[in-house]
Amino acid sequence: MRKLLGLSLGVVAALISVTANAAEWKTENFAGGLSTVHIYNPATTSPIGNGKALLIVLRGCAQPASNFITANLDKAAEEYGMVIAAADPNSPNTMANCWQYWVNTNIQSESNSTIKTVQTIINDPQYDIDPDQVYIAGLSSGGAMAMIVGCKAPDIFAGMGLDAAPSAGTSAMGAFSHEGTPEEAADDCEKFAGDKATHFSTQITSTAYGTSDSTVPKTYGPQNAEAMAIIYGASKTDKTNKVQDFDDVIESTWTDGRVSMVVFGNEGDFNAVGHAWPGGSGASGSFIDGSSANYGLYLGKFFSENNKRVNREDQNEK
Repeated sequence: MRKLLGLSLGVVAALISVTANAAEWKTENFAGGLSTVHIYNPATTSPIGNGKALLIVLRGCAQPASNFITANLDKAAEEYGMVIAAADPNSPNTMANCWQYWVNTNIQSESNSTIKTVQTIINDPQYDIDPDQVYIAGLSSGGAMAMIVGCKAPDIFAGMGLDAAPSAGTSAMGAFSHEGTPEEAADDCEKFAGDKATHFSTQITSTAYGTSDSTVPKTYGPQNAEAMAIIYGASKTDKTNKVQDFDDVIESTWTDGRVSMVVFGNEGDFNAVGHAWPGGSGASGSFIDGSSANYGLYLGKFFSENNKRVNREDQNEK
């Protein structure tokens, strides 16, 4: 009886401890950086490297970053020890509330603010960020800005996740009708990098799109994947994989895990993903899809398995 009582008390104490230390979303304002950032700091650490990974997510047009709080990103955060920072732009386009990735002055301002925010989070000991595991992702205009920032600072960002994203270097109208080629997108990306282009040698990229997306041309998914493959010197393989046991969510791969492309849904399917961030079952909010696979969870897996900056030979057992 005493043993059972002791065991019961131990379980209760453990549950109280877990509840007391449970992670939750909080909103931050970064001086000199982005003014509205929702941050989830998990209780876990990354399965690779030292400390936690960091993923900053840039929201799409007409969508508050707070919608990513209900996009199941906390699941990816806890499973892969990855701090999530979902951000709004400081100066969105007044008509469509987009990241202004096509206006040079705002490209400079918003990309610098994003980089400043990331550097502040990395340097804050409460987050315990491994600087070799810093990633950026985004949806739509946020995806285009994520590509610009990832191209501009490949020394900081070990990987990118580009969902329904016009290519870096396209105009405002490029969100509605396809612009450019993989070669042109690669050239624009390298121009953003300048003398930091050598860091592309250890960067990786995932692109994604829904087959029912009628807003941003679906052709940007393959274009962005091919553009980064050109920069990385990677070749597309014949290997494809189902994602999270969804028969209609297929990952295409490039050599050495450098690039992937995830297509959400078969063309014409009733439940194919439209212009949205795929959040998995239970996800909700404007431009958040809850009917398919969880792209945040996918990115956590893709980044941790393929990161080129962490020295895995020196890894201690976790």
